[in-house]
Amino acid sequence: VAWAPGGSGGAVIASCGEDKQVLLWCQAAVGGAWTCKKLPESEVVVWRVSWSVDGSVLATTTADGSTMLWKEGMDGSWKSTQTLPA
Repeated sequence: VAWAPGGSGGAVIASCGEDKQVLLWCQAAVGGAWTCKKLPESEVVVWRVSWSVDGSVLATTTADGSTMLWKEGMDGSWKSTQTLPA
């Protein structure tokens, strides 16, 4: 689990697990409802999630040692921008 830094009153938490899923839990405002967005399922177990210093890029690391970098698009969808092999 990793909290995204910064934000304008809201929050984003990334979680991952043995189910090969990365989930982004988003709260638009403090005290507001949480919504969940799923990144495309990984082919292997996802072991780690980590945010860039400004919270604009999410790194995911999988059991095969590869790392994927994700960025949110203007439409609110998250897309892989780069894969770093093991």
